[in-house]
Amino acid sequence: MGLCVLQKDTTSLTTENSELKLRLQSMEQQAHLRDGIHSQHLLHFQSVTNCMDSLLLVSKTLQGCLKPKALTLNPRKTREVEQC
Repeated sequence: MGLCVLQKDTTSLTTENSELKLRLQSMEQQAHLRDGIHSQHLLHFQSVTNCMDSLLLVSKTLQGCLKPKALTLNPRKTREVEQC
């Protein structure tokens, strides 16, 4: 009878061990996917940052080229600009 109880305990522990291994594998896969998504977001953010830097450079360049030609007192009229 003692042997039968030990076999049941061993079977129960083996089953629990297998379930825990599956849970661990699942958690590792989730962490791996989360890391991959995080890396993609970082790359996308870097790309957007580079694009914004380029746009700011172009904007500053254009601001340096555009000079006010004449200002009017009439608020309905826009000021004219002269290109370089």
